[in-house]
Amino acid sequence: MKRQFRFLVEQGRWTRWYTIDDDLSFLKDNLEVKGVEVSEEMTREEFEAKLDDVEKLLTEALSVNPNHIDSNLILAAVDLEEDRYDEARKRIDAALAVNPNHLRGLAMLAFYYIDMAQPEKAEEIEKRVLAINPTCADFYCDIGEVMENKRGFNLAPKYYQKAIDVDPQHWRGYYGLGMNTSRQGGHGELRGKELLEIAFKKNKFNVWASNMLKSLDRIIGDKAQGVPPVYGESRTKHFIIKYFDKEAEIVRPYLEDWAEAAYESQVQKFGYEPEG
Repeated sequence: MKRQFRFLVEQGRWTRWYTIDDDLSFLKDNLEVKGVEVSEEMTREEFEAKLDDVEKLLTEALSVNPNHIDSNLILAAVDLEEDRYDEARKRIDAALAVNPNHLRGLAMLAFYYIDMAQPEKAEEIEKRVLAINPTCADFYCDIGEVMENKRGFNLAPKYYQKAIDVDPQHWRGYYGLGMNTSRQGGHGELRGKELLEIAFKKNKFNVWASNMLKSLDRIIGDKAQGVPPVYGESRTKHFIIKYFDKEAEIVRPYLEDWAEAAYESQVQKFGYEPEG
């Protein structure tokens, strides 16, 4: 729950610029119930210590104000991630009953239809959103982020690319596509880094992009800055394995054998062999 909520809050509409003040003001303004204290002077560590109870707090907040859109949509996204579709749909409907044109609410509804294998209904929602706002990059990014959080790594890039297509100046599409691409292996790090550099230029407050760029500098280096990579790699039949260069010769033989043995074991267990 901590991972899910932190992701949703910090990627959500009210904290899209990644400022801790926005996170805390949201909790302070909307989640203070009896016995719960949230201060804007709290440190990030103190704030994160409360995240385990957030689902309960959001539920309590909705008992006070059932029409609070953001609370409904945060819980709806968590429900979608956990495949609790009936609960998710009720929360989405509650949010859209307050504001039928709420773009994040429509994004959650579109994702619901995608996950329920009803693409034609998702397309209807998409057309409706484009009629409201033809440059609605956030709509596509919201879909991509929940999809990625459900391990839909092969599907999310489509929506991040759509975000870039409708609004090339918006940073979130480049960020989402860059993070996803850099994690795909097969030297996706190079393309991922290019996209993340664009995202960071457009939003200098995105600490995740900054940290990932620093990590990629260590993994693949930075020729322009004369920074060599500190990771090497080896290839097996099914894997590209990366190692910290000082440990490579020690761990390489063991990891190669272990990875291939695990692959064969899982293929036999599940009767499925991944493509590529």
